Amino acid sequence: MTSPYTSKVEGAQAPPRMNSCPYCGMEKQEELGVVRREVAVMKRTLTIFNGACSCGAQGPDAGSLEEAIEKWNSRAAPKDAKQKAGDCQLTIWKFPFRIADEQEIDMPEGAKILSVGTQYERPCIWALVNSARNRDEPRTILMRGTGHPANDTANARFIGTITMSCGRFTFHVFEKGGSK
Repeated sequence: MTSPYTSKVEGAQAPPRMNSCPYCGMEKQEELGVVRREVAVMKRTLTIFNGACSCGAQGPDAGSLEEAIEKWNSRAAPKDAKQKAGDCQLTIWKFPFRIADEQEIDMPEGAKILSVGTQYERPCIWALVNSARNRDEPRTILMRGTGHPANDTANARFIGTITMSCGRFTFHVFEKGGSK
């Protein structure tokens, strides 16, 4: 995505800085910008602005470019915000994974797995993480289809069940070595 602010206009005021993306963490200003749309509503045309990132995330609707940036910035705390010792930045993150009997997923140390589901037919785990921690730890994820052997899941923590392909396939997801 090219920022709408890249054109140089002599005497133009610098645009307000956009905070990092709340979804992917992008901080580069050339990857953040404001999308302008024209929407027809009852024989009138409305102009709507949204803060946006190259990852596809969009902020809430706004009536002006400035308001769109203000709304975007109220959603995402700047990554360079000073933290006091011991501050905790709890955030829910999504971890997409493959359909496989066993695999490792790197998560920030101490992440608490909340649930499992699918998004766009891709299995994902959602976890509460302290984003201030910068050390990852591998987590072993097991998947078993309904009717398949699952003896090795006896000491694993059950996370949840997902269905895929319009319900044709059902998988049960566990964390190996996770507390029950």
